[in-house]
Amino acid sequence: EIIGNALFEVFPDNPDDPGATGVRNLRASLERVLATRRADVRAVQKYDIRRPRAEGGIFEERYWSPLNTPVLGPEGVVACIIHRVEDVTEIVHLKSESAAQDHLARDQQGVIDRLREANANLVREADVRQRTEARLRESEHRFRILVEQVKDYAIFMTDPQGGATSWNEGVRRVLSFEEAEFVGKDIAPLIYTPEDVQNGVAQREMEEAAAKGAASDYRWMMRKGGSRFWASGITTALWGEDGKLLGFSKVMCDQTMRKQTEEALQEADRRKNEFLATLAHELRNPLAPVRTGLELMRLAPDDAALVEKARGSMERQVKQMVRLIDDLLDISRITRD
Repeated sequence: EIIGNALFEVFPDNPDDPGATGVRNLRASLERVLATRRADVRAVQKYDIRRPRAEGGIFEERYWSPLNTPVLGPEGVVACIIHRVEDVTEIVHLKSESAAQDHLARDQQGVIDRLREANANLVREADVRQRTEARLRESEHRFRILVEQVKDYAIFMTDPQGGATSWNEGVRRVLSFEEAEFVGKDIAPLIYTPEDVQNGVAQREMEEAAAKGAASDYRWMMRKGGSRFWASGITTALWGEDGKLLGFSKVMCDQTMRKQTEEALQEADRRKNEFLATLAHELRNPLAPVRTGLELMRLAPDDAALVEKARGSMERQVKQMVRLIDDLLDISRITRD
């Protein structure tokens, strides 16, 4: 009976009271609030209220202590008015007695003080809210500019189904897509390799992010045109205040050079290990004849011919070891240079 209906249709003047001024005074108060954008405190106002139809629909005498407070929008325009009243009918009915009059005055002053305090609180809260919203808008603006200007990282958002809803300069640099070619499109066939699309990698990443909050990925991805690059990135789930999944944010960068460097280092390490294994084998081979010669010289120290033969063999093997060590030192110097 109230919501959606005009204020003065719901609360008209008492037609049986020719001197009723409730509608006129309330309308004037609301107009002052709109004009001054300040709260308007009224003295006690007689404003009869119609009883529900089930109770006969007759008007009942009521007295009110009203306060009308504006709520300002971002541009300082009155967005709505908070109409607060306190029923002081019983207090007014007691004014025939002097004690009641004193009580009424005190209560009225208390009501006014409470209303003023409430109004001050509302004004403070509105001011804090406006400053907070202004800071939030400024922060969002700075963040949006930052994201849009980042070039080395592709940063974008998607809806829950994986359709791109935003774009930044990094998408152009890393993935080679213009904004019109990217926003609104399903990203899976655009940036995932055909084999990953077939294996449902993109869907699993979104499911993991929704379940755990985020999902990291290090894999081969595709640019516009089909060229591949090694990407590192993270997919993060975005939730609304009501707990509903709003979509995902994805941050990724090109790590191809790093990947190639790592692979080159791994290959160099493998070759080094092979070289050391070969070197160890080559150094071990001359040691066997040396060991044998020493053993013969120990067993037959008086056999000059045998000793000479063993010495000659040992000398040849030592020279071979010296050549191998010299080669190793040459390689070490070349590597350092």
